[in-house]
Amino acid sequence: MASQFINLKSRLLNPYVVFAVWMLCTVWICITQSLAGPQNYNNFLVFRGVFDHLFSSLPLYEPYPLEYGDINHYGPIFAFIIAPFAVLPPWLGMSLWCMSLSLLLYWTVRQLPMPVVLTSLVLWLTLNDFYGACFKQQFNIAVAALVVGALAMIEKRREGWAALFIVIGTFVKIYGIVGLAFFFFVRRKGRFIGYMALWSAMALLLPLLFVSPEYLWSQYAAWAADIVQKNGENMFCAYTNISLVGCVRKISGSPAYSDLLIIVPAMVLFLLSYLRTGQYKHFSYRLTMLASLLLFIVLFSSGSEHSGYVIAALGMGIWWVNFPPPPARGRLEWTLLLLALFASFSYNLLPTKFYRGVFVAYALRSLPFFAIWLHCIRRLWREDFAVTDVLLDYKTLPAADEAANEAAESRPARPGDGLDIVCPCYNPAPGFVPALARSYAELCARYPDKRLHLIVVNDGSPHGFGEEQHGALRQAVPDVEIVDIPHGGKGAAIRAGIARSRAPYTIYTDIDMPYTAESMCEVIDRVFAGTDVVIAVRNRSYHSRLSPMRKMMSYGSKLLNRIFLNIRHTDTQGGLKGLSPRARAVMLRTRISDFLFDTEFVVLAARDKRLRIEEVETMLRDGIVMSAMSPRVLFRELRNFFRIAIRL
Repeated sequence: MASQFINLKSRLLNPYVVFAVWMLCTVWICITQSLAGPQNYNNFLVFRGVFDHLFSSLPLYEPYPLEYGDINHYGPIFAFIIAPFAVLPPWLGMSLWCMSLSLLLYWTVRQLPMPVVLTSLVLWLTLNDFYGACFKQQFNIAVAALVVGALAMIEKRREGWAALFIVIGTFVKIYGIVGLAFFFFVRRKGRFIGYMALWSAMALLLPLLFVSPEYLWSQYAAWAADIVQKNGENMFCAYTNISLVGCVRKISGSPAYSDLLIIVPAMVLFLLSYLRTGQYKHFSYRLTMLASLLLFIVLFSSGSEHSGYVIAALGMGIWWVNFPPPPARGRLEWTLLLLALFASFSYNLLPTKFYRGVFVAYALRSLPFFAIWLHCIRRLWREDFAVTDVLLDYKTLPAADEAANEAAESRPARPGDGLDIVCPCYNPAPGFVPALARSYAELCARYPDKRLHLIVVNDGSPHGFGEEQHGALRQAVPDVEIVDIPHGGKGAAIRAGIARSRAPYTIYTDIDMPYTAESMCEVIDRVFAGTDVVIAVRNRSYHSRLSPMRKMMSYGSKLLNRIFLNIRHTDTQGGLKGLSPRARAVMLRTRISDFLFDTEFVVLAARDKRLRIEEVETMLRDGIVMSAMSPRVLFRELRNFFRIAIRL
């Protein structure tokens, strides 16, 4: 049963399956709406009218009952966006418009530098609200896509495209201006500002090629007046203001107060998260910021409609996938997700009378999304996203941080410099705390002029590392940093510890510190001397303690490394290595979560010609016993080896 569920899950998250479902929904909407006639795609007729009226120099914000119902609320530049669709027959233009919106949202979500399965899950969680918005040809789909696309392009260092997406969203529907919240994540800020100025000038002045300045300025003034008027009309409207501000307004029944009483405190809560500048470099932090922005657009706007919840649903999806693997999601997170999904499907699940008379009338749909937004804010304030980046295989260090580290990667250590010692553990042996404390104290005594810091990563140990061991370790080593993560393997644990390292130098070794103090000090001394990567090479005394099977595996791995990987440093599995800041960045790019992460790291480091790599022959302490390796583990590591070889 479990294997069948896993198989179904993998199929549902297959990008080809997701794309097929996404496009089938869009095609179905295009066919049914075209057959139903113009009365079913009134919104597209409104959009089409913007094109006709602008190029005829007619008012854009007045009713045209002979052409369509409702009134246009989009900026003058929208005429150029809708132009390719407006010149076609209405049914064909509407169909291509819906198809374009669909593909734009799908493409921008896929552009986020996330694992494919995560973007697939985001699209599944957004699908129902996307269907509702596409059914009404709503530009809200494009708003969601433009905000997501802005961050995706910033991540790819395509500042021109990011600025263009923000400008389009702003000059069409104002909402796009929230994309400026990503400004602090832009690495080439001058380039970004220049593109913003260029695209803004073009968006503002492009209509002047076809209309007079007097007409254009009058329409911008009319647009501003229309926004103010629409805000007042939305106050108690049943099918707009479906937001948190609308919920409070409709429950209170009072028109006397300003929505700013709710919006300003919310903005303050959001802006306070920018104080955590050290988290900017973590992609999971930036994704959480994106999720909170998408939710903010809907929750704190009086113009929010049911179709606008495609924006909030996208934010919910990004919030959900941006958790580390279980058990990071608890009952609270699952409850919030289920309530938000229930709200999305409420039209089908609730009795019609209750749905219209209570759920819609009091904008209750906003409440679960507001709770998710608060959860995002809490994470932005408190969570250390370094570990989240590692567990979700996100790239942690942008190029700007790598450049900042280059000045420190090869300099010799000075008095007062720090060294982080990362020790992963999984089901440690009884009594490991006193032994670890003694070994750590001995190293500290050998380097009185340096600041040593111990980072212990508990790799989801079901045994041997409970509250008692946590307390004992903190008592034995008061400044120890304990990182608890779900079980992911030794490689995942090492990366989680490396991500927490802030000292100029780092070493990692096993929790029992199996090498002699002299061997460890030699590795540390080489790192302090400015070597980027110091590899502990096991001497003959090490191999003499191995069983014949383990000995054959050890020599065999060296032979495979030389033949298939073509690396000079073939003894990659010593379990003790020293790293400079630049080498730490390379370690965080590894993907193997089992024991062969060491080999993957050495391969990546050897390909970086800037790194200086040295070997140190090391010796085991007396009393160290090598554990046995099961055939299952051996097969898994062999598979990992060929994964590394194929990537080359």
